Amino acid sequence: MDLYNNELGIQIASELPSSAGDEALKNAILTAIINGNGRRIALLNDGATLNFMFPTDDSNRCW
Repeated sequence: MDLYNNELGIQIASELPSSAGDEALKNAILTAIINGNGRRIALLNDGATLNFMFPTDDSNRCW
């Protein structure tokens, strides 16, 4: 999961112009996370099994 998200950040940074700045990079990464492009840990429906590759959108929230 961490390697996946790190690669996502690297990809986003490489697609922005070098003059974009930190704020533009932060906003682009947050947009990708909100859109479900990142991955996170989540419990499966049994409440005990961890799945490490759920998208970062609103699916299968742990709370």
